Amino acid sequence: MFSLTVYKPTEPWNKNKIVGQKLPLKLQQIWAIRIRLELVNNIRDLALFNLAIDSKLRGCDLAALKIRDIAHGKTIQSRAIIVQKKTGLPVQFELTENTRKSIQTLIIHFQLSQNDYLFKSRIHSSAHLSTRQYGGIVDAWVSMIGLDQTQYGTHTMKRTKPTLIYKKTKNLRACQLLLGHKKLESTVQYFILSIHIDIMPYLSKLSVIMHDKDKAFIALRKSLCSYASISDDTWQVFIAICKFKSLTKHSFLYNIGSIPSSYSYIYHGLVRCFSCDEKGSEYNKMFFDEGTFPGSMTALLASAPSLLAFEALENSLIIEIDFIAYRKLMFQNDELKLFQINYLEKNWLLAKDAREIEIVQEDATARYLHFIDKHFSLIDRLPQYHIASHLGITPTQLSRIRKNL
Repeated sequence: MFSLTVYKPTEPWNKNKIVGQKLPLKLQQIWAIRIRLELVNNIRDLALFNLAIDSKLRGCDLAALKIRDIAHGKTIQSRAIIVQKKTGLPVQFELTENTRKSIQTLIIHFQLSQNDYLFKSRIHSSAHLSTRQYGGIVDAWVSMIGLDQTQYGTHTMKRTKPTLIYKKTKNLRACQLLLGHKKLESTVQYFILSIHIDIMPYLSKLSVIMHDKDKAFIALRKSLCSYASISDDTWQVFIAICKFKSLTKHSFLYNIGSIPSSYSYIYHGLVRCFSCDEKGSEYNKMFFDEGTFPGSMTALLASAPSLLAFEALENSLIIEIDFIAYRKLMFQNDELKLFQINYLEKNWLLAKDAREIEIVQEDATARYLHFIDKHFSLIDRLPQYHIASHLGITPTQLSRIRKNL
């Protein structure tokens, strides 16, 4: 007889969690961890922490370091070179005086020889610290100073020093050498979602062909910053709830009757927002082009079926933003609160009042002239019947208006 195993579904580890690129440590955070390790006389962790910051190595390379990799005899080198396991390329790094002293103390305390691993595992079956164990140690470090473990990890240690150097020097070439990247493009991709948009001037000087996704996220951050200052920490958390996607012409971003779970940012393309009456007649409410945020906000706030549809009038590239996760973030983050307030004031309150006055007080010709003035770049991109629907007139009436102007 075969025994039957009852399947018990397990919850994904990242369900309802915000994950994404790990944050680098700030200078004050580095010193906070370092001082605490010194106070408790944790010799191994202090040496591991200092070397992780200085070497910028991946966990697999750091954990497998031997004494001979960084020392000649009893002297710790001020500079070392190792071959990375992932890329097979050599990378060079400097060891500061603090790091050399902590490693020297480690070697003396544990009586290590040239062929010994620097960081031995406490598990007998493993010769050196595993990457999993290293990850647990990093989690303990960040928790020690009150940071959120989900925002930091082993890659935090790799990106910390290059991030500090870039912010101080704005020298991408130096960061490329520090990280051991073969191409400068790789370094640009590495920093593009974690460093402020002051990286933009570099991109114009470099022959770097970025993917549309990277360009879209740069544009999104620039749009956010036009309403409120967005720090690197806020940006890291924000992009974790975003998803890049493409829309084909005439496809629907959101449809009437569906309950939306996101709003979007348009990097490239054009979307119309419209409603339908009982007879099936369509009425264009708004047009969204590059740099705008389409979404059925009433339906999102009420968790109700949308009364509006959003159709792509061109092949479009957008970034979809999870609304529930965004609301949760916004209530925790003052920068996003300020963005929300400024955006709503400009695009909903002020624009809504102007639109209502325009419909009630202006004739069709004045409304068309106002539309041209406000949306001049859309005139050649929109069919005339869509413009007529937005103005509340027939295409024939619009044709006569255009003829008389």
